This record gives sequence, C-alpha cells and structure tokens, in this order.
Amino acid sequence: MPKGAEVLSVGVQFGKDVCLWVKINTDNELEDRKFNIYGTGHPIYKTDQRFIGTFQLFNGEGIFHLFE
Repeated sequence: MPKGAEVLSVGVQFGKDVCLWVKINTDNELEDRKFNIYGTGHPIYKTDQRFIGTFQLFNGEGIFHLFE
C-alpha cells in the first residue's frame, strides 16, 4: 500500500467480505505491510502488534481480531 497510509478500520461488507478501510495518498511509493487475523480464543504469539479492530462473520459465530 502507499507509504504513510493510515488504517482507519476493519469490517464486514455485504455480510461476507472482510474489508480494510485506509486513508492513502496515491502519489506515494508503495511499501509492504503485514497484517494478522486471530480468532477469539486463539493464541497470539506476536505481542508487538498494533490492534486494528474486531469483526464478526457467520452471523456472529466467528469473531476475529486484526493486528498489524
């Protein structure tokens, strides 16, 4: 994604598509960014990650957390 991109939120669109909304400058050079998704109750091994948000799938039966 473009350098300096600001992650705004994560959520589910149309009841099935997990989306990440980001404020970007399309003129900036691209850079790699890494994101991890963990289900509720699953271990998180990397403790230095920044929490982005939580989203639900499968009518609330699956709760997931996005970190960068």
